[in-house]
Amino acid sequence: MRILNWNIHGASGIRPAKQAEIVTAILHVNPDVLLLQEVPLGSGFLERLAAHGYATTEPDKHSVGLWENKKKNAAAIASRLPMTELSPPEGLRFPRLFSVARIGGLEIASCHIPNASGFNSVAKKLGLTPDIKVTHLERALEWLRGGRGRLLAGDFNEPDFFRDGRAIGFEATRAADRDRQRTIVDELMNSHSISHLCSHLHEKSGEPSHWIKSAPHPDRKGWFDHALTTDRSAPWTAVYLHDLRIARDLEGKERYSDHSPLLISSE
Repeated sequence: MRILNWNIHGASGIRPAKQAEIVTAILHVNPDVLLLQEVPLGSGFLERLAAHGYATTEPDKHSVGLWENKKKNAAAIASRLPMTELSPPEGLRFPRLFSVARIGGLEIASCHIPNASGFNSVAKKLGLTPDIKVTHLERALEWLRGGRGRLLAGDFNEPDFFRDGRAIGFEATRAADRDRQRTIVDELMNSHSISHLCSHLHEKSGEPSHWIKSAPHPDRKGWFDHALTTDRSAPWTAVYLHDLRIARDLEGKERYSDHSPLLISSE
């Protein structure tokens, strides 16, 4: 099985010309299964994939959670193999950011962990606990632990980098969440029971899956795009397709997305 995980940068993908370019890039890779993030809802993008033989999940049918997000982007799964859509985990603030399906004997999830800086500001305005990111990380960990034949991939907005083979995560925005988030990231990324399929690619000297643009470190490397599995039935391999991501020196002239796709394969 060949699985392509990709944050397609939905804000750009809404434009028809950009959508066509992204679909062309996907068809060139020719995966059996797509795990996508930042899919622009209501733009016709999933219908474009369906025209090429991909059945897709329906993220817009899930409740949006506690409030609406202006972008209305979602996580989705598309498959040329027989697929049954499953419900996202309970307790998510934004269920449409976590798409789940069963393909053969494997349960697969595409997730987009919300960026705390953006989502937490909305929570504060609504008088809600601003722990969106850590809550979604927690649900991702619980989902993986809930079955031996599961694979989860997506844009985690986490961690910052790996040091000596271990994931080093961002510090939570709220001091009250820091110990909780540190523990969850460690159990999610560094566990013996969960295989991190691309941790060996996350060396400081290596090519990042995403450039972190925000101050105070506008040129800091980051590896936000991960694949994790509890499936031991077959060996899994993973490689980033960096040529499909914007080059850092071409800011404002991106080719497809600001994230590198991750190609995951099993024998």
